[in-house]
Amino acid sequence: MFFLMIIFFSFFFSLKSFSKSNPFLQINKHVLASNKSFKSPNSDSNYFQKMKIKLQQVKLYYLNIEAEKKWTIIPKIKKNLEIGDSSLAIVHIKKNIKKIGDYAGLDSNTAFNEELKLAVLNFQKRFGMEPNGIINNALISRINTSMDYILKQIDASIKTISELAIIGESDFIYVNIPSFHLQVFKNNMPQMEMKVIVGKYKNKTPTFNTTLNAIVVCPYWNVPKSIEQKEILPLLKKNPNYLEKHNMEWSNGKIRQRPGPTNSLGRIKFLIPNRYSIFLHDTPVKKLFEKRVRMFSHGCIRLNDARKLALYLMQQDNNKWDSIKLENTILENMEKKIEVKTPIPVYVSYLTAWVDEKGKLQIRDDIYGKYK
Repeated sequence: MFFLMIIFFSFFFSLKSFSKSNPFLQINKHVLASNKSFKSPNSDSNYFQKMKIKLQQVKLYYLNIEAEKKWTIIPKIKKNLEIGDSSLAIVHIKKNIKKIGDYAGLDSNTAFNEELKLAVLNFQKRFGMEPNGIINNALISRINTSMDYILKQIDASIKTISELAIIGESDFIYVNIPSFHLQVFKNNMPQMEMKVIVGKYKNKTPTFNTTLNAIVVCPYWNVPKSIEQKEILPLLKKNPNYLEKHNMEWSNGKIRQRPGPTNSLGRIKFLIPNRYSIFLHDTPVKKLFEKRVRMFSHGCIRLNDARKLALYLMQQDNNKWDSIKLENTILENMEKKIEVKTPIPVYVSYLTAWVDEKGKLQIRDDIYGKYK
């Protein structure tokens, strides 16, 4: 019995010592502590100020990994690995993802166990990959990402967030292009989140700050000149009925699409004045939101749930609006502009690195190649 007690206390104190000596655990602890103040709407610091602090804390740990030069480059594998498989590559994967806090296991053997699957899933989610718990060459390639490159992403994000923190608004809409998501904040607290579609590589969605000042229900789509010339007119030459087939018409020498369920702007668009002629808007093509990488537009930002955002904004101004009234307005199929009495700031940003509310670093693809 005495012998067992000695073993227990030896393990306890060694574990305690390990947690003190492990920089990641300490930094994660500080980041989580900052989350407590982040969740308080009465805090002096805004959302972006707190995010900046979190990123700076995580950066310290990644600098430590870079300085140690112990990040193993893992060779490609010949076949995918799942639970029950064994491979030398697994030894290096466990060591690498343990350093960045994903693998909690104490072993570093060749076995693909349940703990490793959980770690792989966690890593895949943090890096915006398809979370399937399988080790393949795509995962290995992502694990092999150099610390120097990740630090470059973190530094770029700190710079971007610092600029937003200066603005200091507590109520705002935030669109992050590389994560394909929109969030709405009130008193620095997230109120809703939804998927978005952004511009293709050749039609990149720009970054800018503006305000949302109006909602248009059942909008006309005034076709941009570039789309008219390059896409629609060539199709019109081939098929004289093209405009009627797509519910389009000529108006003052320009092509526009009439309101309706097939309108390219969907049933709702949001006016956010900017020099790029970018809108937030609905879309009739919902299936594209099932894709992980959502780069399909000509630059505008398509929303997965435009009705939800519209109703939220309308109810901030006037509690007489509800889902029934909104749907009835849509059914009228006539363009109607609704002014937002208190315009809300909109930040369209490009952030490939941030820290979530669990204190974990999130990394996304540099979809527009800004950090090459």
